Amino acid sequence: MSTWGTVAEASVYFGVTRQRINRLISKGAFPGSRLVATPRGGVWMIPRPFVRTELRVGRPPKKRKNQ
Repeated sequence: MSTWGTVAEASVYFGVTRQRINRLISKGAFPGSRLVATPRGGVWMIPRPFVRTELRVGRPPKKRKNQ
């Protein structure tokens, strides 16, 4: 087993589409991912074992004024 996996392998592992994995990579949900240049274009490589960090959802909290 290699130490890197592709977007297609990660999509099968998580049960989502390749496009969803690409969006999660762009948002930072897969730390350590690297874009590798190949003759056919860039390929995202994701470190194994596949670990997805949870992203914050919703609106950021308001800054509170000191009383």
